[in-house]
Amino acid sequence: FQYKLRHLFHLFLYKENHYLSIEEIDKALWNGLGSSGKIHKAMQRLRDELKKVSPDLVIKTVSGGYELK
Repeated sequence: FQYKLRHLFHLFLYKENHYLSIEEIDKALWNGLGSSGKIHKAMQRLRDELKKVSPDLVIKTVSGGYELK
């Protein structure tokens, strides 16, 4: 994993309900200065990496954020 993807994955693991809002992701990775495109790309990269580890690890898009299942 790249540093940002690793950090993002850890945030999901330690967050209650494994849910992160778009704002939390933006603040954690880009200090609140990230674009929706950057967030979407990071989520897609994390999804791709997780598929390599286990097809059971899925990140779902939910209202206002993302959830690790």
